Amino acid sequence: AAAANRAAQRIYDERTGEWKDFTRKQGVEHTALLLPDNAPDWAHDRSALWNAAEMKENRSNSQTARELEVSFPYEFTPEQRKLAGYTIAQELVQRYGAAVDIAFHVPTHENDHRNHHAHMLFSVRRFDPETKDGWAKNKDRILDDRSKAAGADMSRGAVEVADLRERVAGVMNEIAAEEGHEVYVEHLSFEARGLDRTP
Repeated sequence: AAAANRAAQRIYDERTGEWKDFTRKQGVEHTALLLPDNAPDWAHDRSALWNAAEMKENRSNSQTARELEVSFPYEFTPEQRKLAGYTIAQELVQRYGAAVDIAFHVPTHENDHRNHHAHMLFSVRRFDPETKDGWAKNKDRILDDRSKAAGADMSRGAVEVADLRERVAGVMNEIAAEEGHEVYVEHLSFEARGLDRTP
């Protein structure tokens, strides 16, 4: 349902026997699947990918995907947003060996006209061509890791999230600098920077 919603498509859910139909959804500018080199051929199809992810997880509370939502500076052109989105999605592919389903959304009439953003659904498992179903035996748990990171006051998962946020901001700032935009994206909150301001 999430994949169909983000991409404004119609996907059949093999687990429930229901169609997830979001073809009337507006504001979807562009969608794509980014995959690691070892992904099986069927993973290039959105419906096959997410149905396989659902079928792999057999517990009622299993997580099948994670989502990263990224807002773009409104000064960015469509080409610059696409470059930023693809760069960040490729980072997810490289870090986690995940399939990344990216959907670029533009503001709709009832939303803030500056609200250009992308949704990135990415699989919780890596691919493994040696297994029967093509998925790795174990999930990638780094984002869920609550054990304390060495030399930090945060968990390993929190450190990974902070590092990912910093990388996302860095991608935006690199593009802004190259294109001459007077924009700077900061990944730290006002509180973390000691600023007494309402977000």
